[in-house]
Amino acid sequence: MPPAPGIDSGYPALNRLLGGGLPEYGVCRLKATAGIGEIRLLLPYLTRRAVDSSLVVLINPPGRPQADFWRKFGPAPAKVLNLMIPDRRDLLWCLQQCLQSGCCSAVLVWDCDIETRHCKQLQHAAYAGNSCLWLIGDQTLSSIPLTLSLSASPLARGIRVWVTKRKGGWPAGPVDIKWQDRWPDFYPAVGHSCQPGSRFGELGY
Repeated sequence: MPPAPGIDSGYPALNRLLGGGLPEYGVCRLKATAGIGEIRLLLPYLTRRAVDSSLVVLINPPGRPQADFWRKFGPAPAKVLNLMIPDRRDLLWCLQQCLQSGCCSAVLVWDCDIETRHCKQLQHAAYAGNSCLWLIGDQTLSSIPLTLSLSASPLARGIRVWVTKRKGGWPAGPVDIKWQDRWPDFYPAVGHSCQPGSRFGELGY
């Protein structure tokens, strides 16, 4: 498979760190504790990907997505499909079907432990369907052939991101991303009486 083209992440500093942007297709990893801003980090990218009739699929998220949030800040709620799939075998089947369907521009799954053979199958499915799978969570994964692996930790008004692995490149970072730069109305400047993120709704969970 050829290297995946980069898509604007919505954060210039992250684009520079990645040498262009986030992958258009493939299997990617975001190592992050749930609720630190993992959806926020990917939101501009997801919005760019959810064009025409393509869907963004959320599988086993740690909270229930809120329609009002997605209506204001991300892909329209009608383009966001939320699934809860507890059985691992069913989950792997669903991931492959979503990725290769050509109908899902991005698939996000939380706390999913996959093996190398599964990852290779999902890579081919993602390439066939021009889709990107994001494995999100703080669990330790075995060495699998990822297109990109990011690690993130929370900041008071943002998130710190490292590139820990990427196809055809080297680890890099960290880079600090400030939410206020992207959403100034919901993250007032330092010194403002409003608490950071208090009006943002913690990303619609």
